[in-house]
Parts: sequence; structure tokens; C-alpha cells
Amino acid sequence: MTLPPQATFSTTETQIMHSQLTGRDYQISVGLPLSYQQEAERKYPLLLLLDANLFFNMLTDTARVMHLFQTVPEVIVVGIGYPLKSLLGDDFKQ
Repeated sequence: MTLPPQATFSTTETQIMHSQLTGRDYQISVGLPLSYQQEAERKYPLLLLLDANLFFNMLTDTARVMHLFQTVPEVIVVGIGYPLKSLLGDDFKQ
């Protein structure tokens, strides 16, 4: 059996940004709505999330599922966290 080709596109992106004001690096994660590739000119609500290291993926997936059930509109999720080696251990205890 031959599987059909699968479309792949990224709906999340993560970058490290340095703040000259605080002298710290921050991990900025952006979760785009699933329709963003086809409707990039559309305006979407923005949801900002702090402590994104722990909650970004969960919140992004929750927002997408809630949209499927038509309880919230599609949103862009922007998470602000820290560039940690892991969520456990000394990095997270600062």
C-alpha cells in the first residue's frame, strides 16, 4: 500500500532573543493558527503567555481544540520563557 504524500508546514516557531535592558536571554515561542498558511492577511487575536517553558505546548493545543469545538476563535499564541537545557534540574530552579 502506498501512502499519499503528506503536507508538512510549521505552525510553531521558537527563537532566542537577548534583552539589553535585563541582560538575559528569553525564549520566544509563536504558535500560529492552522489556517494561517492560507489566510496570512487575516487578523487574529493574540494570546501572550508567560512561563511558556511549562505551558506553551499545552495552551497552544488547547486553543486549537477549543476552536475545533467552536468555543473560541483561532488565536496566535506567543509564549515568553527562558532558554533552558531541560525543565528539570538546576536550570529551572533559578
